[in-house]
Amino acid sequence: MFLTSKNHITVEWINTLLINVIKKLPKEYDIYREQINNKIIRKVYKPGFASTFQQNYIGFGYNQGIVNKYDKLSKIDPIVIDKHDLTKGFILTGIEIFNIKEKKFIEIELYFVDGLIAGINSTIKLDMKSFDYENIVIKKLIRKES
Repeated sequence: MFLTSKNHITVEWINTLLINVIKKLPKEYDIYREQINNKIIRKVYKPGFASTFQQNYIGFGYNQGIVNKYDKLSKIDPIVIDKHDLTKGFILTGIEIFNIKEKKFIEIELYFVDGLIAGINSTIKLDMKSFDYENIVIKKLIRKES
């Protein structure tokens, strides 16, 4: 179960959301699903934790042992760096998930920095009870380098 007191967003809920979204992405992004499956996300920072990001942005704190594993991977295999741009930051847009309460699709953005999944942003506040994980659409995937 993903609910905690006051409906705070949990690591388990974010992991489920991200895994379901990444499954819909091209294979080149599977490395990020692997990170999530290996429990790289240790903490979820609530929206508004950093004023420089959008109002609904949720950032992540990491399991340092897992981060080190992926850092070593990028240093050992330069082909992986080139193929996945693991040392650069980027944002993926054009991803929509159905919001049951709103009865419409909402857009989400995934943020990546230094080869790690860094955060998620949406057009509305993320609510654990509102999403249909089976109803994710990649409208037009756009990768914005940051």
